[in-house]
Amino acid sequence: MFNIYKLHNTIKHYEWGSSQILPQFLGIENSENLPFAEMWLGTHSAGSSRAEPVLRGEAAAHSVSLAEAAEGELSFLFKLLAVEKPLSVQAHPNKAQAEKGFKMENKAGIALDSPDRNYRDDNYKSEILCALSPFTLMAGFREPEKIIESLKVLISAAPLLSETFSRLFHSLEKNKFEDSSALENFLRSVFELSEEERENICSFLTSNRRAASDVITEKQWELMRNLSLLYPNYLFESFFIASGAGCVYSFGDSPFIHKRLWRGTDVKFGQCAAGRAYK
Repeated sequence: MFNIYKLHNTIKHYEWGSSQILPQFLGIENSENLPFAEMWLGTHSAGSSRAEPVLRGEAAAHSVSLAEAAEGELSFLFKLLAVEKPLSVQAHPNKAQAEKGFKMENKAGIALDSPDRNYRDDNYKSEILCALSPFTLMAGFREPEKIIESLKVLISAAPLLSETFSRLFHSLEKNKFEDSSALENFLRSVFELSEEERENICSFLTSNRRAASDVITEKQWELMRNLSLLYPNYLFESFFIASGAGCVYSFGDSPFIHKRLWRGTDVKFGQCAAGRAYK
């Protein structure tokens, strides 16, 4: 016989969340106008659900952890997301990297909730996202040849920034037929941009609607421009690319399954996302 439980789930109030979408969906008030970014349903130590037994159609007076009710941890974490602003770039480790990184940070005494923490558990994460409304995300990297073509357009459209864009261009040209090496060189050059160069790039993007070209689509230009407006001078700053594909959730709301697999293969991000994916 199956038991029925009423679940009490954890809400994450990250800065990029919406103050309206999740409260309306859940039928709760948000008098403090807090950003409701994610609702977690699962047994994760950073936000486990509570399970309240339902007896004769009514909830009982006590609750237990979902892990206790399910007689063990769930192998996935279900999230309901409400994205009002773009998130930071994310990349997830493989299982070996996760185990090594988690052990290393535990040994270093870094608290699990510390902002300096990279590995909050020792599992790797495959992701499946299903959009409930129009949803925009960026997944993976474009092929080096396509990035080179885009940089040529930017060099032509912004002569005053030609030196900066040319440096990025040449970093890709060196190994353009070896995607990983070319992207590694490109990202290193991006990270080495000075604050003034970042400011100039963001200023160019925000003050121009679109460079006249078929290489950079109107939607791609709009995304770059919006990112520059939301995060001026930080467009290219501070993100780490591990072995997985990098991704950014930009706008929209969706349910999201964060699966912790012990068996099977990784789902490549960008191949399983419902909605619009851009490279």
